[in-house]
Amino acid sequence: MFRLRRPYSRTFWQRLGVAMTGHPVNDEGSAQEPSVIYEGDPQILAGDVFKMWWMGGWVTPHLNYAESVDGINFTNLVANPVIVDIMHTFVTKFGAVYYAYGVPVAAINQIDLYTSNDGIAWVLDTASVLPPGAGGSWDDFAMGNCFVWQEGVNDWRMIYEAHADALDPWALGYAISVDGRVWVKNGGNPVYNPVGSVGGPEIYQSLAGVYWMWAHYSDTGFLPTDVERLYSNDLINWTLDRMTFFRHTEDEGVRQVLGQIADVSLGEVGGQTYMWYSASQDGTVPGTGVIKVAITPFTLERIITMIEDT
Repeated sequence: MFRLRRPYSRTFWQRLGVAMTGHPVNDEGSAQEPSVIYEGDPQILAGDVFKMWWMGGWVTPHLNYAESVDGINFTNLVANPVIVDIMHTFVTKFGAVYYAYGVPVAAINQIDLYTSNDGIAWVLDTASVLPPGAGGSWDDFAMGNCFVWQEGVNDWRMIYEAHADALDPWALGYAISVDGRVWVKNGGNPVYNPVGSVGGPEIYQSLAGVYWMWAHYSDTGFLPTDVERLYSNDLINWTLDRMTFFRHTEDEGVRQVLGQIADVSLGEVGGQTYMWYSASQDGTVPGTGVIKVAITPFTLERIITMIEDT
């Protein structure tokens, strides 16, 4: 039976530096919201590579693509961007198909689905796979980042962020689908609605069947944000485990009221876990955002089961 144990208080993560910066003109100096997959079939380099899709731009956001052999030094696709006028994008792969869920600039209160066979050439598969809630509901004003995964045939899951108006903090909702295109929202949404703002969910299901979520969080409104970890047995009732990753450097806005680390993407390779994340000195200013990477010598399963002697 699963029993939560008190985790180590020491920091697991070693920061390896900046993995991506936005082009000063093409991306308005902004790089953020990474999605990373490690696999073969590269489009730029050779061998098994880390494939990163990331949001460039601020006023005119778009999706870019890059590859790396070490998870730190990335080479951008010359033909970037791969999708225009989209933000808060999450990219994953099921079978031979890549799926990109993102918020269109023209309708910020919905999530669209794009698909691709190579991760570069994308087509709009289905518009508004996740539509806004009814007027006045918690998710009628704007959608944000989501995390999508499959638990079996015809069993798709999504955790997504949204809010009710421009001044309302972000909260998290839960939805299910049989095909990744038609989603049914949980009737009790939002499933996680703290006093502050929360977003950028990343989900891992442990061998014990428990869901673990990493998300950025602010207890004072929208900013500043650090990363917290939560757990749930049913994706509806969430319990805070602990704050797990804090702003630490100048480019993360350490000790700044508008600093930010956010939008975590986790990946296990060779028994180690990588964390790519957005960082900004000031989360409200274009051109301050970068994507950084940290690493731990443990698997995700090991991280969540490590305890300290009492």
